[in-house]
Amino acid sequence: MSNKILIIIMLLAVSSLAGVAAASSISFDPSTVTLAPGSTTQVTIRLSDAPGGLAGYELKLNYPSSYVTVTDASFPSWAGLNRKSTVSGGYLITGVDLNKQIQGGATNIALGTVTLEGVASGTATMSISGVQMNDDDGKLINPETGTLAVTVSGDVTAAPTTSVTTTTTTAGTTTATTTTATATTTATVTATATGTTTPVTVATTPPVVTVTPVIPGAPTTGFTADPVVGFAPLTVRFMDRSSGSPTSFEWDFGDGGSSMTENPEYTYQNAGTYSVSLTATNALGSTKNTRAGFITVVKPGETLPVTSTPTLAATQAAVTPQSQPTATSSWKPTVSKTKKAAPDLTVTILAAGTALAGIAIFVRKRDP
Repeated sequence: MSNKILIIIMLLAVSSLAGVAAASSISFDPSTVTLAPGSTTQVTIRLSDAPGGLAGYELKLNYPSSYVTVTDASFPSWAGLNRKSTVSGGYLITGVDLNKQIQGGATNIALGTVTLEGVASGTATMSISGVQMNDDDGKLINPETGTLAVTVSGDVTAAPTTSVTTTTTTAGTTTATTTTATATTTATVTATATGTTTPVTVATTPPVVTVTPVIPGAPTTGFTADPVVGFAPLTVRFMDRSSGSPTSFEWDFGDGGSSMTENPEYTYQNAGTYSVSLTATNALGSTKNTRAGFITVVKPGETLPVTSTPTLAATQAAVTPQSQPTATSSWKPTVSKTKKAAPDLTVTILAAGTALAGIAIFVRKRDP
């Protein structure tokens, strides 16, 4: 009489196994900076390694704005689609590898460089939160995060100055007095001659300030979803990634369902492949982004298809009097899974010294 026993062992923690890869990490380069109030310096944010490549990321820099602030950010060439913005309590940066330049196994990856400005003397710590990161197969990357130690000390950086020289002649005696004043439209200078003090007002040329106007326009629409493949009924969380400060949203989930929420959850009841559209609108217009074949739902028991990142969908941008923005899709996570029948398993006794945090055993009765 043969017995068929299926044993599933769940290893929650194995402390003595060798060769376990260290988790990826995000760090600041350099990890400590010192600057004066009013002065600036730059710090690069780096990812230690990407075993499965890097599709894109989003993260928030947190810091006490009473001591230091982030004024700008720049991105490496691989981040063809990027975004930067000041948010409550910090600064948000996003980068997407549209052309898959960051391949599996890459190390010491520059995510972006931020410009810091000292505000007031003191010490501060900059940290990272809200990390959303995917590899090229759509799997989530959960890196550890480091901190940046900032010291602000010294005097406030001096404003530009203007040197003004005046000459006053009295009773045949000439005395030249040079006074340094801040660069304003006028400077009052006192010229001293023999036994005489004469106030003199000298007009100076104000500094030239160049202002680059920001031309507002309709939003640039983009979105992601998780998961994008699964069994019916499949609940999907959709996430808006639009820029341009949209104020309203209209989702079309491809099966007749819709939503006006910015980041909705939607359940697909039936198997099929669905295209998804998002229209983002602000006071200056709207743009629509459609991703064809974005969601795949299969019947329970069937084999999940192996998916790959689809070609970014073309975007239809509404023309407004202010601008004609071009909307570009963000990345989306993908899932590669295959449902297989579980085979009979051979149980191997682990060597002494292996630590198991928990074991769950399920026994199926023998067949008659």
